[in-house]
Amino acid sequence: MKSKLSKFLKHRQILTSNYEEAETEIRRLDDIFHETVELVLQVSLWKSIYVGIFINFVIITLIQTFSTVPDVIKAHPKLQQLQKSLEVSYSGGGKGIQKEIYNVTLQTDKVSINQGL
Repeated sequence: MKSKLSKFLKHRQILTSNYEEAETEIRRLDDIFHETVELVLQVSLWKSIYVGIFINFVIITLIQTFSTVPDVIKAHPKLQQLQKSLEVSYSGGGKGIQKEIYNVTLQTDKVSINQGL
């Protein structure tokens, strides 16, 4: 009887130890998961900021470039439309310009901007 009790206590100790190790590992993995999610959210935020800065840079560059080639702009109505949209959007803080650039870009694949250059 004593040997069975001894074996039971030994197995109980092993199972308890395994359970505690598993719990510790689960907590560690949970911490890693939450840290990873937080890092991804931070990267997403910085990516959004960098994209916004890049778009503003592109808008300024396009406005300056368009002003240097007025003949090319006058020859293509879509480029005139893009120029006006850029100037209006930039003067308003650049809001809503992404959609306009995307729409005109889809249509300008038919028009070579380099034709007049």
